Amino acid sequence: MLRYTAAFTICAVMIVLQNPAISAEQSDTTLVGRVVNGTPGAAVPKGLQLVLLTIEESTGHIANRQLTTVGLNGSFEFKDVERSPLFSLRLVTEYNEVTEALMLNYDEPWNDVEVTIYETTTSFEDIHIFSYVLAIPSVIVRERVIGILGSIVLRNTGNETVIPDIKTSPPSLLRIALPSGYTHLKIESDLGAINAQAISEGFALLDPITPGEHMILFQYMLKYDEDFLDI
Repeated sequence: MLRYTAAFTICAVMIVLQNPAISAEQSDTTLVGRVVNGTPGAAVPKGLQLVLLTIEESTGHIANRQLTTVGLNGSFEFKDVERSPLFSLRLVTEYNEVTEALMLNYDEPWNDVEVTIYETTTSFEDIHIFSYVLAIPSVIVRERVIGILGSIVLRNTGNETVIPDIKTSPPSLLRIALPSGYTHLKIESDLGAINAQAISEGFALLDPITPGEHMILFQYMLKYDEDFLDI
């Protein structure tokens, strides 16, 4: 019995020592990384500031805010960061009037975090619609009204963030066509805060489009008078 107990104790100690996640979840940690410019030939500007937000998972409230200035090579470091499943992190910086944000979870590696910024352009030549799907999830027969749900997957295949320009003629915008007479339009997107402009044929998005793939979801109501409707 004595030898069995001793062996069990040694085994338990080894399990604890070989599982650093147990102690990591109970202590603060350091977050290290760098900011890089994703546009070939462009550099990270001197004096670029980076904000680390610690966000409560249950409420979405900001529990802590830390600010740093990145080094000449884009490097940054935040100390005493709470590593806990109760919080998520968001790294935020602003460059060329475009806000870049990176979400981090408590169980991700924090020793080589990379935040990417880009130069900007007003050209839409690298913006491509990958898919455009419409669905009719609701029909109110008595009022002859249908609800339409749309999803668009678009890709910025370039290496610059596309900025809409409403000062040019015609304006440089991403336009989404909708049927005449639509109402109750709602828009969601992973591009950030939705900034849309209503136009006679639908709506136009005014949000910057960073390189990569993005999704736009929208819904609206449409009244019909005939027994069929062309959308």
